[in-house]
This record gives sequence, structure tokens and C-alpha cells, in this order.
Amino acid sequence: MVPCVLLVLVAGCGGKSMTSNPGLDAGTTQDAAPDAPASWSPECPASEPAMGSACTHDNLSCEYPSAAQPGCDDVVVCAGGTWGSAVLPGGNPTCEPHGSSPGCPAQASAITPGATCATAGQTCVYATAICQCDAPADPTPNAMSAWFCGPQAGCPVPRPRIGSACATAGQRCDYLQCGDSVTCMGGIWQVSVAGCGG
Repeated sequence: MVPCVLLVLVAGCGGKSMTSNPGLDAGTTQDAAPDAPASWSPECPASEPAMGSACTHDNLSCEYPSAAQPGCDDVVVCAGGTWGSAVLPGGNPTCEPHGSSPGCPAQASAITPGATCATAGQTCVYATAICQCDAPADPTPNAMSAWFCGPQAGCPVPRPRIGSACATAGQRCDYLQCGDSVTCMGGIWQVSVAGCGG
């Protein structure tokens, strides 16, 4: 299990975090000015800003389809008046799952969160939840992998695009045990920067 970390500005990074976020590029506007807010966001630019370019909304994170890795997304953050790549728990960019791992139950209701599971890393994608068999946090000889299912009741599925509008201030939604978490801050879904789901 990857430990959760704070959002940090870096020049570039690798790694992937699985999310369920189909249709991410819906609503983007190719002809809009780069710094004009997109139709899907009250604050994020319509197109992915160039790294190192100026920004005015410090601590704002925005998510865009990745040109380098089709099916994945880049997350950028405005820090100190400059756009840069965001380091996320689990890595950056985020990548959509393309279906469930072999051996997943037909329905999410067949999985009991917290129950032991045999195949660490197995991910089961459903219309209402994402369940993952997580390796034990405590590396003792008798520790067992266990199921985590997210998000919490009342959270949108699939995970909302980082930077898109939200309505319930302070609402946190965990889509994986550690990595895919967002919180509604100032009317915008932003990356959760502390703690892990559970």
C-alpha cells in the first residue's frame, strides 16, 4: 500500500493510480483561451496549462486527459503563481481502469469491506463502487490482505474530475484505500491531502 502524502509541486513524475472516471475530456473547449475557465470547472483553464506558466489561484488542482498516456490524466497544481505537475498519493498521472480484474464477484454487494481477500491488487469496478484487495498495512507474518470499497455513501461515481464543481463543502470521497480521494473545497473538487480511506 502506498503511503498518503501531501500534494507537492514537481517538474515531472511517474507512477499510476487507478480510477474510474470515464468521459473525462467531455466538456473541454479546444478554442477557449488557455487561462479561461472551462465549462466543466469554475476555476480551471479550458486546456491543460504549460508547466511553468503563470497562474493566479494558488493551491488549485486541475485534471486533464494526458497526451502522453492515452486513457490516463495529468493533474496540475497552481503553486507560487506557477503551474506544475502534482505529486499524488499513488503517483501521477491517474489512469482509468478498463474493467475488473479476473475473479471479481458479479456485484459489489458480494464484497464485504474489511473482509480478507486472497489477491492483493485485485480491483473490481462496479457502477456504484470500486473495490480493491489491499495488501496489509502491517507487514507481520500473519497479516492478511483486505477489501476496501469506495466511495462513501452520497459521493459521486465515477470519481469527479479534479477541479470540477461540487456542492457540499467539506465532503470527502475515497475511491481507493489510499490514493484516489477528493474533497469539496470552495465549491471545487480537490485532491485530499491527508489520511487514507478506511
